[in-house]
Amino acid sequence: MDLDIAPEEFDALAPNIMVTSRGERLPYLQISEALPNGSGFCRHLLGDSTIPVAGLIKSILDEVEEWPRRAVADPSYDAGFDGNYDCFEVSDWAASAVDRSLDEINGR
Repeated sequence: MDLDIAPEEFDALAPNIMVTSRGERLPYLQISEALPNGSGFCRHLLGDSTIPVAGLIKSILDEVEEWPRRAVADPSYDAGFDGNYDCFEVSDWAASAVDRSLDEINGR
């Protein structure tokens, strides 16, 4: 996962509203580094005037080794409550629930 930085290294600034050139009002979230001489990650996000946030979100959602943050990025994600266990992070939940219930029945 590309975003390998502790949350306490960032300060979340007050949310704001940004008005696009078409007049759309969009939420504008800002972060800053907590320490004056921080890791430089906020500067990295700006890069060459291209914000790599979409790539970071993709790595957060698609890196199998890491716990994904689908609930933040996809409002339709139900974490298996809809019976869909296709996403890797919930793919074993149904089998795990059966195993746990059998363990309970058998007193383990």
